Amino acid sequence: MPPATSESQPQEFDAVLGNSFNAAPGSVVLGGIENLRQKIKTGKVKEKIVAIQAALTYGHKGIALVIQALDDRSPQVKKAAYQVLRDCPEAEAQQAVQAFCPYPIFECLSILQGHQTSITAIAIGYRSFRYRPAQLIAASASRDGQVNLWDLVSAERCFTLKTESIVQALAIDSNSDSLILSTTRQKVIAWSLKNGQELEPPATQFRSIPSVTLVGKHPYLQYQYLLSGSRTSIKVWELETGKELAYLNGHTRPVTAIALDSTGLFLISGCKGGTVRLWGVA
Repeated sequence: MPPATSESQPQEFDAVLGNSFNAAPGSVVLGGIENLRQKIKTGKVKEKIVAIQAALTYGHKGIALVIQALDDRSPQVKKAAYQVLRDCPEAEAQQAVQAFCPYPIFECLSILQGHQTSITAIAIGYRSFRYRPAQLIAASASRDGQVNLWDLVSAERCFTLKTESIVQALAIDSNSDSLILSTTRQKVIAWSLKNGQELEPPATQFRSIPSVTLVGKHPYLQYQYLLSGSRTSIKVWELETGKELAYLNGHTRPVTAIALDSTGLFLISGCKGGTVRLWGVA
């Protein structure tokens, strides 16, 4: 991005063509950065989103406006600001993204169907490759002993495994490229993510508390967060204050298992009906 003082930047009272959200073709944002500031502060939701999407043409001053929009009451406005900042390479934009709690604006990205009974355990992680980027994957287990491995980019099942008893805990080990599980018979089993072949299991003891996951303390985050299944919803809690921030709706049966990926940007959940859902910000 050119510096804010560049002659190529719009001036205070310029008309700026915007990448509008549901705006008419050829629409413009008039009045320069002061008009954008007023739109973001007092405009209607769609007007705020149009202004947010046009703000980066004003360099660092525009970034500051978008960062302020992260505190807007509207989830749609928060999401628009988050998306703009997430795609902006400037340091202040990336720091604001890292400090922002995205869970209240999470939405269902895909629905995975492949289980006939209740989900008992779930895990999300990355599958490593030598010559291409890591693949976001998930594993889900149900009461009938079926374990499915999912490609979360294509929302397709990679392969299915069967166990003799109910799986109570799952883990994806990206370092060894393996899937590790523990059953109700206290048996630990490991499979290769490359070919689905059984491996020598690690000497690991699993203890699972279904449907609860904790977001660890991040250098930029002010608080820790707890995500929990609550009937058919997933609730987001601020641990230090005990405040309920948001809840995610979509499941039609009680949520029985949830897990976050290592970045904290993707959530996977399963329910009594056997449905698995992937959550995040599109």
